[in-house]
Amino acid sequence: MQTKLLRPLFSLLGGFLALILALGSFSSLQAQTYYFPGSNYSYTGGNNSWPFNAGASSGSYMCQWLYLPGDFNSTPPGNVFITTIYIKPGSTGSYSYTNMLLKLGNTSLTTLTSGTWNSGLTTVYNPSSVTISTTNNSWLSITLSTPFLYTGGGLLFEASHQNSGGIGTGFTINQYSVSGRNGRMYGVPTSTSSSGADNATALFGFDCIPAACSGMPSAGTITNAAMNTATPLCAGGTMTLTGNSTNLGNGITYMWQSASSSTGPFSNVTNGSGSGTLSYTTGAVFSNTWYRLAITCTNSSLTSYSAPYQVITGSAQPSAISGNPTFCPGDISTYSVSNVPGSTYTWTLPAGWTGSSSNSSITVTAGSSPGTISVLANSSCGTSIARTKSIAAGGVPATPGAISGAQLVCKNASMTYSVAPVAGALSYQWTLPSGWSGSSTTNSITIMPDTNSGNIMVRAINNCGLSQPNSRAITVINSLSSPGTIISSSSGSYCGGKIYSFRINSVPGATSYVWNYPSGWSGTNSDTAVQVYAGNSGQVTVTAYASCATSPSSSLSITVQPAVTPSLSIAPSSSPV
Repeated sequence: MQTKLLRPLFSLLGGFLALILALGSFSSLQAQTYYFPGSNYSYTGGNNSWPFNAGASSGSYMCQWLYLPGDFNSTPPGNVFITTIYIKPGSTGSYSYTNMLLKLGNTSLTTLTSGTWNSGLTTVYNPSSVTISTTNNSWLSITLSTPFLYTGGGLLFEASHQNSGGIGTGFTINQYSVSGRNGRMYGVPTSTSSSGADNATALFGFDCIPAACSGMPSAGTITNAAMNTATPLCAGGTMTLTGNSTNLGNGITYMWQSASSSTGPFSNVTNGSGSGTLSYTTGAVFSNTWYRLAITCTNSSLTSYSAPYQVITGSAQPSAISGNPTFCPGDISTYSVSNVPGSTYTWTLPAGWTGSSSNSSITVTAGSSPGTISVLANSSCGTSIARTKSIAAGGVPATPGAISGAQLVCKNASMTYSVAPVAGALSYQWTLPSGWSGSSTTNSITIMPDTNSGNIMVRAINNCGLSQPNSRAITVINSLSSPGTIISSSSGSYCGGKIYSFRINSVPGATSYVWNYPSGWSGTNSDTAVQVYAGNSGQVTVTAYASCATSPSSSLSITVQPAVTPSLSIAPSSSPV
């Protein structure tokens, strides 16, 4: 049993009370600190059948009862937490219910009238199913799952359940007929209005504990979901912010504060409605504003603050900026965001960069310094939060790849050389051997060689500078060496009409070869290897050629064996055939 109010040791019972309140339970044969009616425990007004004993005809019943401070055995204090309530059953038994719902509420009403149910009550007990054991005319105590802050005026008690298909037989509640006012409304909870109202008021009691705050209150939270920059509040609009506080007791006050940044300074709001409650509707908000909930314990003069919450106003924030994330001085680049119809855009560039646009894209010429490109969207709703993109300094291009083209060339013979395109290159620098002619700023070049051999070299260029070079050695053909020894397929004996092959090693720079044979020979005539039919004896020679040079000839002497003519004589045999 809980004791009378305002004892100092109550501060030591917080943990134990939290455990008890979390459980929520029914029990019989308890005493109570405050009870109705104050002048009589006995059941003098009959039994109240609703909401717990209405038979099986319906499955859902509800009552609301009104109690004034003078109705109790002694006037209860204000600003206390009701922890346990009591009702007095008019029957003995065990009864099962589903979705039982008990509520309490502070009220300024002095009587009840049939009509719309009273709203704004706090749920203090709500098990999905419960079995209740009662003893006739004995107080039944209910430990609340949630303590209720009673402010000291009128008190509303609501009880209902929703048993599908009815409850059969339930228990009644002792009631007392209050003279001069209605103390009860009754009906079904699925209806917005009661079925009627009368002066039959159920016997009721409660226990309570002090509700004065002390020390630093727990910080509250703002329960609104964070705003999306893509769907801000139109400038001049309003928004309702909802706070949550776990603090209980008198002396707790609430105040909403605002600032232009998350770090403040914050000051109490001066417009809107509900600034001192947990639900605050702002006045017109014209720019991005941060709000927080201040919770103060007036007994200790200490205040805690929620995390700040940003109300975003204006146009929707532009999409991510697309464009090159690096630059070289002088680069011309285009940056853009997704266009929103009805919007214009304000672009800001790094220092030293040039370009202007009021559209969703901008073409810029890079300066020498890195920095940040930002863009704002503007519409009838105002200006958006900026979208930004950091631009870093780029680098010189990669070294060009292998140079393609001939390795052996003739003087004054036009030749073309090239490399694969290099990413990010704006142009190319070619360097030629001394005396050569030709120029290009692309990835290919046509040149005219001189007599000097040397290296062709190429670099890729962008606005950040030149790449490392790549080069290729080119030899100019001024003369050709002798083809060298002619190698024959024969070991040295040749017969007329028979096919033989001859070959030489290739001559550097040669583009063709001319073979000469003794009379009577026939075969191919322009490669390093030939096949021919033998004729008369003589010399096989070969000469290498290029467009700009002829080699000395190489030769091989060939002796062809003369053909043998067979002879035949026929004479008769000396013996008869």
